[in-house]
Amino acid sequence: MLEKIGTEFDTILLKGFADMVGIYPIGSLVVLNTKEWGIVMETSVDVAYMTCPKVKIIADKDGNKIEGGIIDLAEKDPKTEKFKKKIVKTLDPFKYDINVSEYFLAQGA
Repeated sequence: MLEKIGTEFDTILLKGFADMVGIYPIGSLVVLNTKEWGIVMETSVDVAYMTCPKVKIIADKDGNKIEGGIIDLAEKDPKTEKFKKKIVKTLDPFKYDINVSEYFLAQGA
C-alpha cells in the first residue's frame, strides 16, 4: 500500500487507515535489523514515515534485557541517507512473558 500512495491509494485515506489499524500499533513488540528488541511508544504523524515509529529498546542484540532509551526510527544516516535502524518483524509479547504496559507506566514515573 505504501508503495502505491498517490497512484492507487489516496494519501489522506491511507493515513487514516493506518491510524486506525496501525502498521506498528503503539505497544507492539518489535525486532530491529540490529537484533535489538523494542516496544513501539509513538507512531509517526507523517505518512511517509508510517513504518518508522519511536521505539523503546528493551533488549540488546544478545537478548539481554536492558533499560534502553527511546529511538526514532525515522533517523537517517547523514552519509548514506538510509534509515539507521528498521523493524524486521513483530513478536507476541505474551509468548516472551513481556508486559508492555510496564514500560508505559515507567515512562510516566
